[in-house]
Amino acid sequence: MSPAVEEAPSWPQGFAERYRAAGYWRGETFGGMLRERAAEHPDRIAVVDPAGERRAWTYRELDERADRLAAGFAARGIRKGDRVVVQLPNTAEFFEVVFALFRLGALPVFALPAHRELEIGYFCSFTEAVAYVVPDTHAGFDHRALASAVRAEVPTLREVFVVGEPGEHTALADVPREPAGHVGGEGSDGPAPDDLAFLQLSGGSTGVPKLIPRTHDDYLYSLRGSNEICRVDADSVYLVALPAAHNFPLSSPGSLGVLYAGGRVVLCPQPDPATAFPLIEREGVTLTGLVPPLALVWTDAGPGTPYDLSSLRVLLVGGAKFSEAAARRVRPALGCALQQVFGMAEGLVSYTRLDDPCETVVTTQGRPISPDDEIRVVDDADREVAPGTTGHLLTRGPYTIRGYWRAPEHNARAFTDDGFYRTGDVVRRTPTGHLVVEGRAKDQINRGGEKIAAEEVENVILAHPAVHDVSVVAMADGYLGERSCAYVILRRGAEPLRPAAVKKYVRERGLAAYKVPDRVEFVDAFPQTGIGKVSKKDLRTAAAPGTTAPPHHREASAMALPAITPYPMPTADELPANRVGWTVDPDRAMLLVHDLQNYFLDAFTEGASPVTELLDNVERLTTEARRRGVPVAYSAQPGGQTPEQRGLQQDFWGPGLPDGERAKAVPAALAPQAGDTVITKWKYSAFVRSHLLRRMRDLGRDQLVIVGVYAHIGVLMSACDAWMQDIRAFVVADAVADFSRQDHDMALRWAAGRCAVVTSTDALLKEF
Repeated sequence: MSPAVEEAPSWPQGFAERYRAAGYWRGETFGGMLRERAAEHPDRIAVVDPAGERRAWTYRELDERADRLAAGFAARGIRKGDRVVVQLPNTAEFFEVVFALFRLGALPVFALPAHRELEIGYFCSFTEAVAYVVPDTHAGFDHRALASAVRAEVPTLREVFVVGEPGEHTALADVPREPAGHVGGEGSDGPAPDDLAFLQLSGGSTGVPKLIPRTHDDYLYSLRGSNEICRVDADSVYLVALPAAHNFPLSSPGSLGVLYAGGRVVLCPQPDPATAFPLIEREGVTLTGLVPPLALVWTDAGPGTPYDLSSLRVLLVGGAKFSEAAARRVRPALGCALQQVFGMAEGLVSYTRLDDPCETVVTTQGRPISPDDEIRVVDDADREVAPGTTGHLLTRGPYTIRGYWRAPEHNARAFTDDGFYRTGDVVRRTPTGHLVVEGRAKDQINRGGEKIAAEEVENVILAHPAVHDVSVVAMADGYLGERSCAYVILRRGAEPLRPAAVKKYVRERGLAAYKVPDRVEFVDAFPQTGIGKVSKKDLRTAAAPGTTAPPHHREASAMALPAITPYPMPTADELPANRVGWTVDPDRAMLLVHDLQNYFLDAFTEGASPVTELLDNVERLTTEARRRGVPVAYSAQPGGQTPEQRGLQQDFWGPGLPDGERAKAVPAALAPQAGDTVITKWKYSAFVRSHLLRRMRDLGRDQLVIVGVYAHIGVLMSACDAWMQDIRAFVVADAVADFSRQDHDMALRWAAGRCAVVTSTDALLKEF
């Protein structure tokens, strides 16, 4: 057994023998599995990467690529047991890299594309990683710069391999070399079945992410069990819609399950319907997995899609609880069966079965994979509760770990003396053995399937010089399930802070964008329990929609805008078809720069898509408009509005802009110039309670080109109102931005089909 295994608690010998005797652990490795599939059906397609020029690798090609890359890694000193942090988006190279590492017995440490310097630095340092694999850029973010910063701080990090242009690092394409025989084959020093295969990241509730050690034997058993339950076979085509390194799309049954069965894996660059639905039609996708917020987007888009989704047989939904109402929409909207999935990277996975009654599928989160998955539902004192009663979920079994990697103190709390894992979930069991998940006991926020450790975010905010104390809690959200709310106590005498400043501080400290608090509230004190502890229960209650101000509320200035995760701007070939063929006439047009104020821009990640392209393209358009004599107008919301002025916006978005100059200002490079029109904007539409229409009439303009934020709210409402006034509206797809790519795409589709022409900056500049 390798030294890596000794760093993680393993199954006691008696349990290991029992699992082998039952046929769960069959002595397989990932490298051996791929070799067998390549021998059985070498010319069958294994992986399809549709981005750019479509690439389709056969099992033989994937096997040979893994061999050559493993030989190249070995030549650079990467050895069995070494840790390599892998942070790749949904590209074919993800599988090439991980199978190469599997062959060597080196351990991939799976990071997500959204992770930034704080997380990546920790992963590399704690694991003593020798290498780090990244894309050159992804979603507008330069991972090479991040890698340079981390490498400067982590002495063990010898190599950075880059998919694409390497900059100062090493191009992954330059690493492969011809191997001397099969890498990791029989008689080599490759991994044993009970060796660690990789390290996954926990979504736990503590401030430091824990590493989850998975062996070849245990993980491969979970794949086989998932395949049997989900009826995955060699004809299955799985769409990887979620990040490829996430446990759900890896193993439930996921890409690795489908590769185990000899099926085909199709990588989806983005999970939105505009990207995924054409792939389902073109590639004949039969199953995929989504988190609940994405499932809602898909079911909204499904009935009206022009794409043929008839190949899709099963949609698996997991990562967070899927509401019964949403679950009932899947088959009518998408025409496929739903399987609910409840599981964790630490092990236990439950599925509803394809032959379960409909009511079971929509109201439960399924039954465990294995007959040897042991389940206990207990009270706070670890006493088993009566059947059907809600309690804490404990589990152990043939694919549930017995301890985290290098975490003995945490393991003492997270596992019982007899090896049961304390999942932190609150559940009840039905008479049929199905689990119904009622919530979380741990201090963790589940934001659309992305797990946020409250303590991690709290530790970052506490480092702010103006902050005395902070408590981060979950608040219910109809779209994501939960969002995060940070309650902040400022130091005595500290200058007042605005929520945007707190969010910016968290973002600049290198946390992933989804961890930036969605809402910030300033209070003078926290509610306490009877023994003087902070009552997060009371804070969660106060954060719930529709409640009054929290206890000891200091300032009702919390920004209800989300922290926007970077996403790629739509390209010209991704734009929806327009219903009408209007063209822009510079002698008839006005350019409206919609709400491009710092308050709204602060929600984006600075220096990343889409805000980088947004600002660049708005600058190009305003410059050219002024040169051509096209009038330029700016809509700007006033700061410090009273509740009466805000009206119903107060209910949806809170008090809005603070009464500060920076928040109200447009970035200097894009600020209004002499001769431009500035209108005060009070509602979603720029026409309501403003002089925009009168100004256009005075100038003889009946076309309105709209740029700015947010696409699915004010931009879309202004375009719709323009149509109501017989004004032709033009929405510039890459000069607007939104809360998400899904919202962005929805706005473009609706505008193109109902009230406007959707165009691009380059196309519009040709018309100007």
